[in-house]
Amino acid sequence: MSDNVTSIISIIAQPLATILGALLVVIGAPLFYFKQKGYETIRHRYLDDGIAVIIRQVEYVLDVFQYNWARSIHLLKTYRDLGINTPPELYNSGFISIDKPISLEASRHYLLSEIIGDKVFFDVHQLLAAFLHEADNLFTIDLCSAIRVSLEGGKGGTTIDPPEKIYEEYIKEVEKKGKKGQLFYSLLGNLKILESLLSKKNYSFKSINKFRDYPEVIKSISDLKQTFKDQLTKYSSYPSEQPS
Repeated sequence: MSDNVTSIISIIAQPLATILGALLVVIGAPLFYFKQKGYETIRHRYLDDGIAVIIRQVEYVLDVFQYNWARSIHLLKTYRDLGINTPPELYNSGFISIDKPISLEASRHYLLSEIIGDKVFFDVHQLLAAFLHEADNLFTIDLCSAIRVSLEGGKGGTTIDPPEKIYEEYIKEVEKKGKKGQLFYSLLGNLKILESLLSKKNYSFKSINKFRDYPEVIKSISDLKQTFKDQLTKYSSYPSEQPS
């Protein structure tokens, strides 16, 4: 009797196991698909079409700034050394024009602020855009015009400053812009920290909400607030309370 029961159970168990296995595959496949689809959606929204695009924009404008800054220094030193023999192409062309207006990637910053719980990256990006336009005016308009008028003469009785004064005045301003411009590399560096964190694992719609709690995220936010404390308080919509 015991052998018969065992035989019956064996006969039933085999197809039952097959059916259960098939059911697990049928149920599991869609679950895996939707889970994977969720990972891909999060990655695209916040990383590939999010922070990565912001980083490319910031890198581009900082590269343009650095090039124009170096060219301005070269122009001033050449003007100081050669005077009237300064090649016209140094002040009439060769600078890279910054796009006007500079893209602030506002919609992407909005999504970034959602997962880090703060909008300081957008605020600093706005400060960067304002700074770049000021620097662009100094390098490509004010400086080049002053040297052009000095070497080629002004119109309508324009008063022309002596070369020594022009050099001393503008070298100070250009060097100040260079030092201020270096601060914005902290924006780029902290964006890359966030990018690295986002690329290290697959985030779900639930786990991405905990992204703001990562120590690296908290430190990056604090670093930007401290670096741009005075500017954020004065020019930005960011609250005046800043970390000590």
